Amino acid sequence: MKYKFDGKNYTTLSYCYNNNVEKITVGIATVRSRLKEGWSLEDALLKPKQKTITTKLGEHTVEGKVYENLPSISEEYGISLNTIYKRYSRGSRGDDLVPPERRKNYIKPIQEVKYGFYAAGIGYSSAADACKNLGIKYVTFNSRMRRGLSIEQALEIEVVADGRVARKKLYDVNEEQKTVDELSQIYDVPRATIRDRLKRGASIRQALNLDEIVEGSLGKQRDVKTKKRTRIRLEVDGKVFKSYKGLADAYDLPDYTVRQRIVEYGYSAEDAVKIDGKGKAIVLDGITYKSYTAAAESLGLSSDVLYTRLDKGWTIREAFELDMKETSWTVSYQGKVYKSLPELAKEKCILVTTLRRRMMQGMSLEEAIDAGDSTINVGRYNLTILERDEELAAKPAYLYFVTIIINDKKRFKVGITTQTVYMRLKQEGYEFEIIRIIEGTLKACFLLEQEIISSLADKRDIEITSDMLDGYSEIFVLDDEDILVITRMLDAIPS
Repeated sequence: MKYKFDGKNYTTLSYCYNNNVEKITVGIATVRSRLKEGWSLEDALLKPKQKTITTKLGEHTVEGKVYENLPSISEEYGISLNTIYKRYSRGSRGDDLVPPERRKNYIKPIQEVKYGFYAAGIGYSSAADACKNLGIKYVTFNSRMRRGLSIEQALEIEVVADGRVARKKLYDVNEEQKTVDELSQIYDVPRATIRDRLKRGASIRQALNLDEIVEGSLGKQRDVKTKKRTRIRLEVDGKVFKSYKGLADAYDLPDYTVRQRIVEYGYSAEDAVKIDGKGKAIVLDGITYKSYTAAAESLGLSSDVLYTRLDKGWTIREAFELDMKETSWTVSYQGKVYKSLPELAKEKCILVTTLRRRMMQGMSLEEAIDAGDSTINVGRYNLTILERDEELAAKPAYLYFVTIIINDKKRFKVGITTQTVYMRLKQEGYEFEIIRIIEGTLKACFLLEQEIISSLADKRDIEITSDMLDGYSEIFVLDDEDILVITRMLDAIPS
């Protein structure tokens, strides 16, 4: 039988195949099989094999489309096949085989803007942000709030009848009320010019060059009376002081405190320096101090902070930090007041995120603490606990070194756990691959973990935050040399 291919005749198939092997895409056995099936010689030699992928996992429907196997999903969505298999092995099916942000119908959720402060129905990130946007000094805002004004009044959104806030006069121009400063910018007339014309009898429209000023209609500048500064005369115990600073210095008080009490709060000079006995001796826990300031200095407290607290209504013991001042952040537990939930969690050796999660699930604070460390990441143990509890220190544990995929980026994690490593990392919900696991006592694992973390201090991934996973401070960005160093360190753990 003769074989004709590419314009040449060959006496045998082997001869034809060997002379054109660089063009042929399949083996000679495949060519013989194809010829028996009736293929032409050219197709039998040149047509590549079609890759067929068989799977025992069956078909999968993702976003309404049926895929015959997992590799076809990997190819369709541009995701590594390993990732797809990992998701499948963890129970993901259907649309869940593909991460939400990689799906074709994915719509990025619109994050609700959360405001922590509202004024006149408008949200701001904070009171300081509101002050910045409305051109109000933050210290002025706080002062007004302490005087009992509303938020809107303190921010000059609402005018106070007695003028304590709206010190700047408003003028009606084109059906809008504006201050001289605002009108100066709008109509490009110097503020000094506007004020001078108003003092000399001009209307606001004349002062802004909107109406004509008839020559000679305004008063002379020399005839305008200037407001003289009122001399300060402050009398306390028969002694007269001619300045707020002089009075403040005489009673060992901050200058601004005395001025504020007299000018803003309306105190008499005597009350400003003696109210609540601040200029007199005080007894705290059996110790007598000659004054509040002396007591503050002895207790390591700024007198400015002390007087501010007292002005806000704190009790004497709260102001001196002898009693805890209860706020929206403080937490009471078994008769003791803690500054915050993190402080309580630290004392009880429980993660604050664990406490919050338990309380959100319906537990009381007492129940959340009584539940103990059953769900604590052992990485949060410290040497003090382990040295105090020998049984705990001797508990079997695992020190693990893994790769972990967070936001489609490969990172590395070091940690310890008394669970299996799989169970520990499954809770985080991220894909991971184990590099090395070492078994030992909890204390031994803890000590080596701390040594490794310390050596990688400058390698920590600062993009990872506590709201992304527990043990976020144990996530690193490493190179091949770093990986080699860590694996060698892991081999050194005592059993």
